[in-house]
Amino acid sequence: MNILFKLPIFGFLTILAACNAGNKTYIANIQSIQDSLNANRKNLAIDIAPFNSRIEEIETNLTNLKVNYTDSLTLEEGNALDRYKGVMKIYKRNSTLYRECTKEQKILEEQLSNLLADVKSNKITDEEFKNYFSTEKQDVLNLINNTNLIKSSIYEVEPEFRRLSEIVYSMLNKLKD
Repeated sequence: MNILFKLPIFGFLTILAACNAGNKTYIANIQSIQDSLNANRKNLAIDIAPFNSRIEEIETNLTNLKVNYTDSLTLEEGNALDRYKGVMKIYKRNSTLYRECTKEQKILEEQLSNLLADVKSNKITDEEFKNYFSTEKQDVLNLINNTNLIKSSIYEVEPEFRRLSEIVYSMLNKLKD
């Protein structure tokens, strides 16, 4: 009788240990993604305000030229204005994407925190965890890719902006003369 009494307890403890080992793996996986998400904050540490100011500057300059510039445009000036508009579109797209990524970062941090709490309190099944985890992992990877693209494209266009600004400001200076 003593062995019959101990066998169910041993089985329960074995199952409990297996669940805890699974939870530890799940917790480690979640923490790994949280670490990646925390590292992504560096990519979002861009001072976006100067780029928003450049958007306004470009729009003002283009409007001013459209309204007041009466001379014929050279091919170089026309091409420069087209590229200047393109730079503005890049800044606008990345500014909008930056705001979306900042919101997404906060949402994902909260979701991962909630998932971790659910795993620790055993409120989630293995199948639910796998579904949530794969979705969260993909969302984090997409966010990291987007923030890397923002960071690189916004700074890559900077030399072009400066070069084109010189041409545009020389055209604007002709208006003053």
